Amino acid sequence: MEEQLRTIGVELLPLRVQKVEWDGKQFHLLTASQTIHCDYLILASGTRPRLLPDRQADKAAQQRIFYQVVDLHQPRQAKIAIIGAGDAAFDYALNLAADNHVEILNRTEVRRCLPLLWERAMRVPTIRYTPNTELLWAEPERNKGLRLTLSCLGEVETRWVDYLLVAIGRDPNLSFLDPTFAQQLAALEVAGRCYRIGDVKNGIFRQTAIAVGDGLKAAMQIYHLVVEVS
Repeated sequence: MEEQLRTIGVELLPLRVQKVEWDGKQFHLLTASQTIHCDYLILASGTRPRLLPDRQADKAAQQRIFYQVVDLHQPRQAKIAIIGAGDAAFDYALNLAADNHVEILNRTEVRRCLPLLWERAMRVPTIRYTPNTELLWAEPERNKGLRLTLSCLGEVETRWVDYLLVAIGRDPNLSFLDPTFAQQLAALEVAGRCYRIGDVKNGIFRQTAIAVGDGLKAAMQIYHLVVEVS
């Protein structure tokens, strides 16, 4: 995809946008080294995971708490607890279960995953599902793993695991927007100057095909606006 972009003359800048501002005519994207100006802006910044509140985990435990399965770097023969009951939690479990023992902890009885993911997970002997179980506290255990204190139907239990994977939801990654700009966003979208595409706006409908469609639609809308202006 990068080669294709360069072929058609799209410039790629490896810069992290720290702030976005709008002066009424142009957008200003502030980075650590420079400010970029543009007339139209597409926000495709995806989502970020919801983090455990501080009251549920010791700071020293953070090195063994993960929010995306890719960050675990393919562990083997490990005991892994997953908090959550949606598609991500069950998908993570299926990815890890071939080489590890996985327990999915759901704080209620309600599962929010696709029925197919549930059926597949329950056919895997190395996946255990425990409903009505809430994490009270996670702390390091002898520098080798984590000790989890859990509430199970009012009873306090303890689990020892190597890693904790948290899948309790994701939020739009828009923290870099200036507060004033965030208030102007809706009006700028109506005016056709700014576009949110993909996961950053689609909630639970995080699918590649949907994101690609959003991108194509935004590109076509901007093209027609530019043609009309010129």
